[in-house]
Amino acid sequence: EITDTNSPVEEGDDLEVTAEIKNEGDVSDTQTVDLDVSGLGTDSESVQLDGGSDTTETFEVSTGSNDAGDYTAEVESEDDSDSTSVGVEETAFFAVEITDTNSPVEESEDLEVIVEIENEGDVSDTQTVDLDVSGLGSDSESVQLDGESATTETFEISTGSNDAGDYTVEVESEDESDSTSVEIKESAFFAVEITDTNSPVEEGDDLEVTAEIENEGDVSD
Repeated sequence: EITDTNSPVEEGDDLEVTAEIKNEGDVSDTQTVDLDVSGLGTDSESVQLDGGSDTTETFEVSTGSNDAGDYTAEVESEDDSDSTSVGVEETAFFAVEITDTNSPVEESEDLEVIVEIENEGDVSDTQTVDLDVSGLGSDSESVQLDGESATTETFEISTGSNDAGDYTVEVESEDESDSTSVEIKESAFFAVEITDTNSPVEEGDDLEVTAEIENEGDVSD
């Protein structure tokens, strides 16, 4: 009789099935008792019992990646069998996708990156999700998600003077990464150059100065 299992287990963990084995006869005997989980594997134990005695045995079957699913575990002696349903759950898998940014931003403004994080597995997990913008900086968030659930996180990177340019933003969990291009625009800078005057002028006349003014930055002002 199957009395217990550790089901459900996560992919990569051992599935354990505990069975009570009783010799209901009067004479001692030794039999091989087998566990079979079709699609996963088998285990067996040689059991010796006196008449009227019983024992408990724990059988183990290894699981691995892509083993997620529902199974039937069957324990069988030469005389009897018992079965039960067991399950193997998919390991947590944190998929990440950059869904939006506030790019382009002006130098000294914060760059914001919005990321959707989805646990595509069956079991809950906590992972550190990292954002990296090479040449600018990084940010990270500790994210806890139940199986088959999702959340949205906003990451921020500070910018400063002389940071103008094009960059690649990469967000990464333990399982997956995503990237996108962003732009930091140079702050407005009004350069002035006197190009002409009507100097010298006679007393009583207006002095005129002509100047060229150029915004050398990327943003209007």
